Amino acid sequence: MKSRQEEQYQKKRLRNSYVPVVISISLVLFLFGSMVLLVFNASIISNHIKENFALTLYIHDDASITHVKELQRELAFSKHVKSTEYIPKEEAAQRLKDELQEDFIAFLGTNPLKNSIEVYLNAQYASPRDMQKLRKKFDSNPLIAEATYDKSLIKKVWQNTRIITFWILIMSLMLLIISMVLINNTIRLSIYSHRFLIKTMQLVGATKKFIITPFIRRGITFGVVGASLAIGMLGTLTYYLEGMVEGFHGLSDITFFIFLCVLLLLMGIIICGLSVSFSVNRFLKVRVEDLYF
Repeated sequence: MKSRQEEQYQKKRLRNSYVPVVISISLVLFLFGSMVLLVFNASIISNHIKENFALTLYIHDDASITHVKELQRELAFSKHVKSTEYIPKEEAAQRLKDELQEDFIAFLGTNPLKNSIEVYLNAQYASPRDMQKLRKKFDSNPLIAEATYDKSLIKKVWQNTRIITFWILIMSLMLLIISMVLINNTIRLSIYSHRFLIKTMQLVGATKKFIITPFIRRGITFGVVGASLAIGMLGTLTYYLEGMVEGFHGLSDITFFIFLCVLLLLMGIIICGLSVSFSVNRFLKVRVEDLYF
């Protein structure tokens, strides 16, 4: 009766020892997932800013509206263009009046503005180099009097975006390495408590595969459970952030969130499986007297 109680106590103690391992894995994966979520939303914000850069095409006064509409349709089918907006000179004048709070037409006696088309590019083509190429291309169009854009602003935004992206990627890489090291150390500490059992099984003639397989299964279980907890915490965090921060993406982009879940599961399984394998192999190679140090 006493031995049965002791056995139950040992099993309970063993199960309780697994809890810190799983929690450690889940927290590390949660931090890494949060960084991936940050990178994803930073990319969306960056693309949104770039797609709001406008290349303005001023149309010759003698150009017919039919030709202007044809030009606008051609632009809509271009791979570079996200959207276009035709602005008649009367509307442009009204916008300028509202901005200046002054009727400049009454002062000048005529409307000096031109009909125009605002061209908004896809994010990957809203770079200073591509904008310059497109401007030269549009300048050669007989319908267009002038093509302009805010060159200095676009250049500054692209430079800042590249710098921020570079450091975010560096931080993500560092966090990935730290995550792998922390999970590996956590698993090694867990295996360390079983070092005598591993050596005993080896000494009685158990094969390497027979010894290592249960530990790898347990490690994979740790990885799956830890990743599942991390996914649950990320899902909760994302749900609240989407409600509080306008434009925040996570659960709303189901494809990305599925990718993130799969990534965390794979990380948990692979890192834990490899860590268990390396740790068990290490104790299989050491001498019995070295197990006490």
